[in-house]
Amino acid sequence: RLLIPRAQRSSQELLLSLQEAHIAFDDIKTYDIVWEKERLSEQLSGIEHLDYIIFASSSGVEHFIEGNATKARLLLEKAKIICLGEPTANTLRQYGYTQLFIANPYTAGGVVETIIADKEQDND
Repeated sequence: RLLIPRAQRSSQELLLSLQEAHIAFDDIKTYDIVWEKERLSEQLSGIEHLDYIIFASSSGVEHFIEGNATKARLLLEKAKIICLGEPTANTLRQYGYTQLFIANPYTAGGVVETIIADKEQDND
């Protein structure tokens, strides 16, 4: 299972690709034009176990961590982190997270391929 913290108006491409690959996920909206810290805390409150967290943008990283630092850090320490692109990975590194997967290519399909490859490696 994975968590996708992202913008309210983000593309649905990743979600559709994950559904097609039968990968379970929680899609939470961490921000829109107005940052909703209280809503983020509410959405995160029921999540205890994740396999992956996917970040598609630097602002998604920032809002996720700064919106509820304690819960965010707990989840980030337990889950594998997948980024779409180096800028997003660099933002995570600035927060101290260095064990990252960077989807290649930087697309929804690349994310799915990264998850499948990781699961296959875990099964070896």
